[in-house]
Amino acid sequence: MILATSAVDGSSIFTSGSGYTFKFTATNSYGRSDFDTISVSAGRAPWGGNFTVTPTNGTTMITPFKMTTKDWKDDATSLPLKYSFGYTASEYGTRRILRAVKLFANATTEAMPLGDSTNEYKLTVDVRAIDQIGAYSSIERTITVISPPTNQRNSVASNTISNIDTTSAKAEDVVEV
Repeated sequence: MILATSAVDGSSIFTSGSGYTFKFTATNSYGRSDFDTISVSAGRAPWGGNFTVTPTNGTTMITPFKMTTKDWKDDATSLPLKYSFGYTASEYGTRRILRAVKLFANATTEAMPLGDSTNEYKLTVDVRAIDQIGAYSSIERTITVISPPTNQRNSVASNTISNIDTTSAKAEDVVEV
């Protein structure tokens, strides 16, 4: 496997779906040399999928949001696909994982964090379809996640904490804060 990144910015230097020919030359201590070439094709990222989120409006820590993706395609040599679900919170600006990469698991139901209070409580959720070589494509959707009514916030927080199942937690599930 040839992995190449740009020395300038670390980005990939192969274009998805394009072909490349490499020439390798070896020279011995007597100055004699020989060469050979190899041609490779850069794999394409998965394509053609769809992503649905229902409902599109809800309340943080209360509403279960069902996210489903299907109809992805990829080159036969890059299958099977794995899927990861996440969101991007405006205060962090980076993707947070809701459900890590799992083979064939193309749906998840999750309670969501509060949306951006400066942008009508919008929250961007996404799915990534990832193939065997790590190439991926993603689709985003915007949902609205509001805060519970003031008179329900304490009970919502208490219920959420009491519903945490600590008996089935594994060491790898624990996240340092």
